[in-house]
Amino acid sequence: MPKTEFKKLEGCWRQIRVEVEPETVRGAWENILAGLQKEAQLPGFRKGKAPLNLIRNHFDEHIQRELLNRLVPETYQAALEEHGLKPVADPRINDLELTGEKLNYTAVFEVAPEVSLDSYSGLTLDNRKELNEAELDQALEEVLARNPQLQVQARDLKVRENLKENLRRRMELQIQSINERQEDERIIDQLLERATLQPPEGLVKNRTMELVRHELSHQPDFKEKTLEAREALVKELMEKFQPLAEREVKASFVLSEVAAREKVEVTEADIDNRIDILARLSGQEQEEFKHHFDAEHREDLRAQLQVEKTLALLKKRALLIEKPRIVKA
Repeated sequence: MPKTEFKKLEGCWRQIRVEVEPETVRGAWENILAGLQKEAQLPGFRKGKAPLNLIRNHFDEHIQRELLNRLVPETYQAALEEHGLKPVADPRINDLELTGEKLNYTAVFEVAPEVSLDSYSGLTLDNRKELNEAELDQALEEVLARNPQLQVQARDLKVRENLKENLRRRMELQIQSINERQEDERIIDQLLERATLQPPEGLVKNRTMELVRHELSHQPDFKEKTLEAREALVKELMEKFQPLAEREVKASFVLSEVAAREKVEVTEADIDNRIDILARLSGQEQEEFKHHFDAEHREDLRAQLQVEKTLALLKKRALLIEKPRIVKA
């Protein structure tokens, strides 16, 4: 076991100083050298016959890289387990020292925040929007106005009714989707009003950058701008999307807290069923589509399904607040 020193920093930041035992470093060196000796082909020597000192000199940089790639993740994970820590993102490795049989480094990372949420009962929802005939008739007229040929066909009452019913189904699905999104947002707003937490800075920054990249992907002229203009635009977008990113990160931790209290579980069958649905929507064969879902992607999908189940539970329990209907004279 490496020697470790844990330190709690500001907010969600944590730090671990790791000192790897000399025998562990020496063992790793010898293992890497032995592997290289078997495969190395140096001038004047047959494969696998070059002396270790020549291999060490010839492959010194490669050996150091391999040593760090092997020992840092291994000892970092052991240090986390020792202190019972679960980072929410990859660490920053600072103060790295590798000399002879000595390997020391400092890992700085963030953990999940403590969520203070006394109660989440009594959440409310507004009554859902419904499609009315006036909206449907107006939408139909707009569709016909954009398509003269269809307008001629719609003179037949039967054709017109079929068009109207098809449009009704599409609009009802759209309204249902809007209602569900608005209900999710209302539940989240109420949870955030009741919760207290400090979101991890790194996650907020990463999410902000994702939102900015998505926005820039819809600006085809971005690469044609000057460097100064691009930097100014990125800065502007970072400031614009930072509040949204912070809200999303906060919401994810609050919903995770509710899911833990309510024991909301996502089974492997749940994940497989969602993958099957996604495969059908993509038009790909299910087995071929499933190959894209490695362990990491399955965990991402598990987290998404847990959020959906938690929101569904909260919406089911929420109180419906009927808005007064305005009757025009």
